[in-house]
Amino acid sequence: SALSIAASSGIRHGDIRLGNVIRVSSGVRHPFYVLIGWGRAVLEDTDHASMNLLFSSTYALQEGKLCATSDAESLVYLLYFSSGGVLPDLDSVEVALGWREMSWSRRVIQQRLGEISAILKAFADYVDSLCGTPY
Repeated sequence: SALSIAASSGIRHGDIRLGNVIRVSSGVRHPFYVLIGWGRAVLEDTDHASMNLLFSSTYALQEGKLCATSDAESLVYLLYFSSGGVLPDLDSVEVALGWREMSWSRRVIQQRLGEISAILKAFADYVDSLCGTPY
């Protein structure tokens, strides 16, 4: 995937959200999704990521920059919300962090994705272990 190739070069997308995913269906037998919006990609640790209370990683919200697993965590939130997960009313970083703490500690995200696919649940569990969420 594009994220894997970019990450192997030290590049992070930094702005994974619904508006940066398009569905390609014209001229192909099986439609697929493409991550766009690489113009804000983060190349160095000193670069700052775009902040989005729904999709930014916990680390990005806490530190104002990305870590190696930030894009994967953002992808989990995108999958969760696009699969019908409840969109909370987040009006501050503190509220967004509280929602993440509650969601990971109660395994809300893993349960929702598990209702769709065992592979998506396994991916959420994997990201949880990578990020080392203390919840």
